[in-house]
Amino acid sequence: MIRQNWSNPLDEYKNEDEKIYAWATAVFKDELALDYLGNKYPVKDFGVKKLAFVGGLWRVQREFPYKATKVRDQDMVLLEKINHFEKTLFEYYYAKAIWLNCYGRFVSQDNHHDYIVAKYETDNQTYWGYGKTLEDARAYLGLKIYDEYKEIINKIACKDRLKTNNGK
Repeated sequence: MIRQNWSNPLDEYKNEDEKIYAWATAVFKDELALDYLGNKYPVKDFGVKKLAFVGGLWRVQREFPYKATKVRDQDMVLLEKINHFEKTLFEYYYAKAIWLNCYGRFVSQDNHHDYIVAKYETDNQTYWGYGKTLEDARAYLGLKIYDEYKEIINKIACKDRLKTNNGK
């Protein structure tokens, strides 16, 4: 399992010392924690990092056995690389979106992917795009790359036009 330094942003305790104090108080009072199936367990059965206090209750955080990848604005799990025969440096992946609730992060358990992800690595940076189709993912990625490299692209692709317009 991949363990990442992650805490549930829905946890009401943002300060670690306050959370430890609240957890110790809950252990002393024999309070219960709920898991995502609705089962109840003594808070003392779990370490403080395994619980989040959300909506007035201690919640057992689900294990998240996947590597999370930030793709633009969305955390995703890359499932499988898609083979392609184009002569580009793009890579494509099937991916699932990561969702969040009071029990932690999760991905849908159906057998379908949520998105297609496109990836382009330069010497300096990695660029990402995603969409429901490969074309959407490429389009978003292409826009991001153009935004980053438009001066270089325009100098080469629009050399004559730039001379005519005096560089405007």
